[in-house]
Amino acid sequence: MVISLTKKLFETIKIENDIELKVSYTEFLWRSFRRIDISTFNLKNFRIGLVSVEKLRNFKINKFDEECINWLKEECYIDNKIVMENGYFDKA
Repeated sequence: MVISLTKKLFETIKIENDIELKVSYTEFLWRSFRRIDISTFNLKNFRIGLVSVEKLRNFKINKFDEECINWLKEECYIDNKIVMENGYFDKA
């Protein structure tokens, strides 16, 4: 159920036109991934790489807005994939 909810959120982010909603959904996912216990989490079912999880867990965001999202895209912080455009995390 959690996986299907997350996939649905990714799909919503991908097609959402309202930047505030896009930012809110992305922030929700970011905060969720920061709380993952890697020792018990099955990454294969989630199609997410360990590097992505570590980057998201350790990343400090003071203001989560369009500028921040654009910076994340430019820096390729999520295994060289962009959450808003691709709708999912992928292994490098």
